[in-house]
Amino acid sequence: MTATPPALPGSAPPATTRILVLPRKADAAALARAWFPEAAWVRETELPSRPAAVGARFRGMVPTQRTVPGELRLTWSAHLEGPLDAEDLAALGIASPVGADAVPLRLVTAPGAPHDPRLDAWLRAAARRAGGAVLHAPGDAAVLHAPGDAAARAVPGAPGAPSVPGLHAEPTTSGPVLERRDPESAVGLTVFSAVPVSPEVMLGLVRAVVPAARVTSAPEPDEGIAPYTLELPSQFDGAVAMRFSRAPELPVCLLQLDWRDYGPFAYQAAWTPPAELGAVPDEALLRVARGRVWPVIARLAFAIQRAAGGAVVEEDGFVVGHEELVARAVSM
Repeated sequence: MTATPPALPGSAPPATTRILVLPRKADAAALARAWFPEAAWVRETELPSRPAAVGARFRGMVPTQRTVPGELRLTWSAHLEGPLDAEDLAALGIASPVGADAVPLRLVTAPGAPHDPRLDAWLRAAARRAGGAVLHAPGDAAVLHAPGDAAARAVPGAPGAPSVPGLHAEPTTSGPVLERRDPESAVGLTVFSAVPVSPEVMLGLVRAVVPAARVTSAPEPDEGIAPYTLELPSQFDGAVAMRFSRAPELPVCLLQLDWRDYGPFAYQAAWTPPAELGAVPDEALLRVARGRVWPVIARLAFAIQRAAGGAVVEEDGFVVGHEELVARAVSM
């Protein structure tokens, strides 16, 4: 595991405005450090001072000072600037569509820096994790979807645009698009442990969660510690699989933990939606299926962690603590 990998070579990033909109209670720095170990506030936000009202002639006067936005470094060529107020957004040509309890943070990249696709991916992941959104300026629709998404690069809801599970894009009155993802759209969980568990023992653990679970691939007896896969069948909700292997690399978010709290062996519980298995469910049925699978995967991760220890990481690259994992497991 290393520090943040270098940006991929390529052309300079497009001149677009991307703003991460977080709830006020969200910790932007913690979200950033999950992907970028160097992330830190290099300039704190400066709140306006309130001058004392002296004498009747000052009664009713409103301070003219404004909040000075802080700077949260992500990489050595990119940072977040904010919180932005209505005047800052107006200067960017955006009529603020965010509420009073929201914190808008603008992504700023150094001129001439190579395009780093991690930045757009992290904006979406952080917004989903915190229950926020990503605000795209007019003409920024081309970056609504990461290259790995099944959807084409188009504004969802536009003619010919495909549907993306868990993704909602709302055109605002002034032209920008406010992109939201369902917080529960990141279903998969991976346990990173220092303890390898054999497929026979793992099958017993998994059957305590789903009795119909079965081993679909296993190593030969003389292979030692080798990858294997368990399948948790479901008639209507797609497929859930648990894959064991030695992780080729560890997620950056584990750098925030003590090295004794995780290990190189990955137990990955992943969901394949019905649509990817050939079925064509509508969006409502897909949400129902995801809602049923959500606690099953959490219970599976809980059982694995209880047996093998380790740390749980969600598919968007954020550590899932014990209380959150339990809350997922008992959710309905």
